[in-house]
Amino acid sequence: MAASAETSISRFLSYFAHARGKRNTVFALELARRYTNEGIVSISLNPGNIRSDLTRYIPRVGQSYCVQHGALTQLYAGTTAEGAELNGKYLIPWARVGTPLAGTQDPELGRALWSWLEEQLVTCDPCDSLAEMFGFDSSTFHDCFGLGHVDEAHR
Repeated sequence: MAASAETSISRFLSYFAHARGKRNTVFALELARRYTNEGIVSISLNPGNIRSDLTRYIPRVGQSYCVQHGALTQLYAGTTAEGAELNGKYLIPWARVGTPLAGTQDPELGRALWSWLEEQLVTCDPCDSLAEMFGFDSSTFHDCFGLGHVDEAHR
C-alpha cells in the first residue's frame, strides 16, 4: 500500500475509532463501486438515536427513539422495490437518502480501506477463531469444513 494511502487509512481509523458507522459508510460505498455490475446492492445507514439497552448508560442528548423506530430505515433498505436505485447511498431516519460526512465519500479512502481489510483477512484463519470460541483444536474445524490444515507459512 502506498505511504499516503497507508497514512490516510491510519488517520481515518484512529479519527473514527469511536464511530464504526463512518467506516461502514466508506466500506459500503466501496462495495457498491466494486460490485454494482454483479447485482449486489450496498447501502449504509444511520438508524437514528435509539433508546435501547446498548445506550442505557449514555447520557441522553436530544431526542431518542424506541427500537421499533430504529428498525424502520433498515427494514426499508432491505425490502424496498427501489433497492437497486439506493446502491451506494446513505440512508438517514426515517428511510430517507441523506448526505454522509464528506470524508466518507473519498474513492481513494475506500480503496485504501478495502486493501487494508484484505490484508487483515490474509492473516486471519476463521477456523482458529471458531476453535478458540468453542475450545477445540483448529484442525478439528479445518477437517470438518474440508479445508485441510493451514500452517503459519501459508496464512
